[in-house]
Amino acid sequence: MEPEHPSAITEFAEWRDAMAAVLEELARVLPFQEDRIRASNEATSARTQAAQIRAEVAMDDN
Repeated sequence: MEPEHPSAITEFAEWRDAMAAVLEELARVLPFQEDRIRASNEATSARTQAAQIRAEVAMDDN
């Protein structure tokens, strides 16, 4: 669930980007390939979500 206040929404997007970075780092060191793939996919998803959130905020600002 995303927050409703614009600044909180922006912070949520930043948090998703931060989580993506952590997942990418994790994907580099996990011992099992399946887990590395999952972490990488989740990082991609988090970055995509952050970009979508920012796009929505930008549209709302117009």
